[in-house]
Order: sequence, then C-alpha cells, then structure tokens
Amino acid sequence: TNDNTTIVPAPSAKALKLGTRYTVTVVINDESMGEVIGAGSYKEGETVELAAAPVANHRIVDWKKGEEVLSTSLTCSFEVTEDVTINVTFEKIPQYTVTTIASPAGKGSITGGGLYNEGTNVTLTATAHTGYTFVKWEDDETAAATRTITVTGDITYTAIFDKVVPRAWAYDLNVTEEGEDYKFSFMATTAGEATLLFKDDEGNEMVTSYSLGLVDAGAHTVSLPKFTFTGI
Repeated sequence: TNDNTTIVPAPSAKALKLGTRYTVTVVINDESMGEVIGAGSYKEGETVELAAAPVANHRIVDWKKGEEVLSTSLTCSFEVTEDVTINVTFEKIPQYTVTTIASPAGKGSITGGGLYNEGTNVTLTATAHTGYTFVKWEDDETAAATRTITVTGDITYTAIFDKVVPRAWAYDLNVTEEGEDYKFSFMATTAGEATLLFKDDEGNEMVTSYSLGLVDAGAHTVSLPKFTFTGI
C-alpha cells in the first residue's frame, strides 16, 4: 500500500442533484415589439424571474410553457426543474378614435376627442360658446358637462347646446278686468323669456303662474282668461 494515496469518496446523489443546472430559453414572437430579461442557466430548484419590456404602444399577451399559460402580466416566475423554453407573445395595443360633435354646430366646443390606446381613460369637457348653454350629452349617461370614459372602440359623443334665453324684467305692471279676462299691461326692460308670477299680500309666491314666452323690450298687454289663484 502506498501511504501517499488519497481516497476521494464518490459524491452523493444529493450532491449531484444540487449541482445540476438547467437552461431557461426565451422565444419572443416578434422582437421588434419588446424584450425579455432573465433567461439563462439556473441551478435546479432556483426560482426564475423573467421580466418583459414592451416597446411603446405594445403590451404583453402571455408567457407560455408549451400550451400552459404561466402569466399574462409583465413578469413571470417559476421554479427550475428541467431545461425549458418559454414563449413570450407581445401585441400592438389597438387604437380607437373618440369623435366629439357639438350640436348645433358652432354653438359649443368639446375637448378630449382623438386617437387613444384601448383601455385609456379619457376626460371629455363640453363648453358652450357665448349666448349658449350646455344642455346634456346625447346618450343621457350624465348631465355633467365633464365626463370620463374608458376607450374600448371607435365611438362618438355629441354634446347638446341651447341658446341662453334671458329673463325679461318688467315694471309698471297693471291688472284690469275685461269681461271674462284679466288684462295685464307691463313694460319689459329687456328682451327675453317672460313669466307672470304671483304673490300673496305677505310676499309668498303662489303656485299659479303663466309663461308669456319670448318678449321684446317695451310695452306689452296680455289678456288671460280669469283664473283662481292657488297658494303653495
């Protein structure tokens, strides 16, 4: 026996197992749409963290191992147990047009229309031009002039505007009786929408009222059938 002989014990099965390394390969459907970091060699049992970085206006669809979908987010993690190929699919985000219409044309404006990526939240604001007021959106989803939508396809939003009708202020109102009618005479200080409102002796407004429609500035006389005043 040679006293200088060194006997090296054979590695255990456990030691061999711990030393095993596997390769993680990533295949991208179109490398112009994005890139992935994290592919390479890993020890058996290690957790792989893959991360996708789509280019502008693109998104991740999924990560697949064969037919199995591992993730649909920007990251994918799994434990390494064998050589594996991960297929990564990117896609271009669909873009849609938000069209805005003012009705009547030229009586108001709307901000927020344009081309947007699918899923984008967009704020639309309707603003009436001088002499007009915002009434509503044609779809009746909200009465507010500002609204937020989520883009899911090409769509059109119409804002309805109407002419502002000022109230006609009057003075020198006189009431006389003529047969079966009341005769009202008054002087309107401005042109606008005129309404006869009645109050009792204590100044409380009565339910009874009459709309006279649009009147011009100046003197007016209106005859109405006699009626009974009704208190609130």
